[in-house]
Amino acid sequence: MSMSRPRKNQAPASGDNESRSQLDRIEEHFGKHAVDWQDLYTRPWRLNHLVLANRRRVGVEKIGQHVAPCARVLDAGCGAGLVALDLVRQGFFVHGVDIADSMLELCQKRFNAAGITRDRYVFSRVNVGHANFEPGTFGGIVALGFLEYQDDELAVLHQLNRFLEPEGILVISGPAEIKLANYLGIPAYIRNRLARLGLSKPSVTPAWPGLLHWYSFGRFRNLLEITGFEVLEYYGHGFVEFE
Repeated sequence: MSMSRPRKNQAPASGDNESRSQLDRIEEHFGKHAVDWQDLYTRPWRLNHLVLANRRRVGVEKIGQHVAPCARVLDAGCGAGLVALDLVRQGFFVHGVDIADSMLELCQKRFNAAGITRDRYVFSRVNVGHANFEPGTFGGIVALGFLEYQDDELAVLHQLNRFLEPEGILVISGPAEIKLANYLGIPAYIRNRLARLGLSKPSVTPAWPGLLHWYSFGRFRNLLEITGFEVLEYYGHGFVEFE
């Protein structure tokens, strides 16, 4: 996960090269499995929950530490709205965007259940790569589990840079490619024991094929720097098993 801010005097974003087919795959997958993805964040008996909950906690924490109270925050790929709700409860105005209608429906249900009034948030069915927000609209952006699905990472990062205020903060995450033997740093016999207890499974199945990118520290830093960001912090938050 990285926290970054725009550098001054940046070049304009590159052209839109994102393929329609990839967007269709993303929309279809997350639309069909919206509740399943929500459950990954809310099932407390799974190792998945611990890792994703930690990512959510860190992302919200960094925005809270570095973005002015009551600022506008963009949640890029807002999913079921858990991060957005945490941010609203901290006093931010949140604009959550996603391309899956079923995800946005879960967001709205979550906010209705929490009694959050509509003057504190907005949800939009928007592809960030095609969004037309004015430059400097947001004091902060969270993009957790988002960039790895984008055809053109550079174009999307340029867009996010443009949307931020000059001193705004981007908190962004991406998956690291790891070997099975390194999964969570846990020896196989312990993973098998956890599986028997119903806490995990002894094997890690491949991530959804629509996931396009994996990141090392060097690659992540390079992408951010060439799209005009200054990297302020970079850290790992664990690994997760997707079924």
